[in-house]
Amino acid sequence: MAQDPLSAIDWLAVDPTLDVPLQQRDPGITDNALSPDIEIQPLDQGTSADAVGLLPRAVTGFPPDLWKGSDAQSLIKALQAARTDGHPAMTALFLTMLLAEAEPPVDSGRSGTFLAARVQRLIELGAVDAADALLQRADATAPEIIGLQFDVALLTGRTSQICSRINASPHLNPEMTARIFCAARGGDWDGAALMLNSSLALDTLPARTGHLLLQFLDADDAGSLPALPPGQRTTPLQFRLYEAIGERLPTTRLPRAYATLDLDGDAGWKAQLDAAERLAAAGVLSENRLLGIYTDRKRAASGGVWDRVDAIQRFDKAMKTGEPAAIGIALAQVWPRMQAVGLEVAFADLFGADLLKHTLDGNARRMALDVALLSPDYEIAARNLPADHKQAALIKGIATGTPISDQGLTGQHATLARAFAAVETDRALLHMLETGRLGEAILTAIRRFESGAAGNANDLVSAIRTFRAVGLEDTARRAALHLILSDPGT
Repeated sequence: MAQDPLSAIDWLAVDPTLDVPLQQRDPGITDNALSPDIEIQPLDQGTSADAVGLLPRAVTGFPPDLWKGSDAQSLIKALQAARTDGHPAMTALFLTMLLAEAEPPVDSGRSGTFLAARVQRLIELGAVDAADALLQRADATAPEIIGLQFDVALLTGRTSQICSRINASPHLNPEMTARIFCAARGGDWDGAALMLNSSLALDTLPARTGHLLLQFLDADDAGSLPALPPGQRTTPLQFRLYEAIGERLPTTRLPRAYATLDLDGDAGWKAQLDAAERLAAAGVLSENRLLGIYTDRKRAASGGVWDRVDAIQRFDKAMKTGEPAAIGIALAQVWPRMQAVGLEVAFADLFGADLLKHTLDGNARRMALDVALLSPDYEIAARNLPADHKQAALIKGIATGTPISDQGLTGQHATLARAFAAVETDRALLHMLETGRLGEAILTAIRRFESGAAGNANDLVSAIRTFRAVGLEDTARRAALHLILSDPGT
């Protein structure tokens, strides 16, 4: 149907005489003559890089002022001191904190120092892709951040973007080695050779890296250079240079972050399996991806990882058939093997809930319940524990978060019962909470949990009670259950 043409700017054609009720606003009323507290931030600074995260509050459950009440240096020291290996619940909590969106520390500047500390810990844990995503979102230009972006890009193999930035603005990265490498990657081989020769003449490059860069650039005297074995500490750039000259280093003896380089399978299925197990045991590779790598093809040999591949494939097939007898037999083969390499929680997250749906008998039922107790369905599993289970009362109390009597318990089990008997914190951690230093208090509790798991009873009690006091009930329960089920005497 024919109609009047619209204005080029649609809203100009709308009748402006709209009946919009005006909101009546009362003037602010004060009951004293004191000046109000005002937070000041220059308009041109924008959001601090230290506030950047990947996980919003709706996902983490942390308040926006998680870090705000602490000073940056105290938090950085706490981040560096936190150790979570062997404690999956602690690793999951620590990763969540590292990736959380939250206001920066009270004295955070524009350098991104706190962000750099978080990224460094992610790299050490082996969470290279998460570190990469965090840096990409921050888009900071501080030299320390650019240096981390360069290292992460080398570890992921995605160097085009960072090298383009360095080639366009060399001042962003003061490291001459990065400039030389990126110039060569950008096709400026002559410029790279000129920078390398100048740096060698001035003796401003690390000897090993300079040697590798000479071979990489195929300089005139590269053929006369002797083969150079790797040093005690291999940098991401050195790893890529060894790879480029045809002497790729095995990642098994390198820090965990290098294991991510074998996940694509280019180095062979055995290397891919080793890398996947290493990262999954550290809690930085999803259990579904681990299962996908395990079941990718038939095992090529026997012993070690190949026996685990065979066991997991047989168990996966038994679970799909749903035959209780076959599940019981396969579970008896695979469960000890998963426990032996620290993959019991990853296995539990994969199969714990489904195992509860099958009617198993005897030892198979006992193992199935142990698996489920390490899964998110631990509370359901605890309710199904047989009355004759040696630690039934303790496990049920922890799984449901109810007070437990330590009567008849000894050692660490008695300590855990004491930790769940009441929700309270010691004075030092309580002071942190009262002064708005929630993140610092949780990091301190993580450190104390590690100490407590190693035998310090007071630290274990303090850590568990702190987690519960700040609402991390699931973390406290799963961490405690893992300690119990990891005890050979349980």
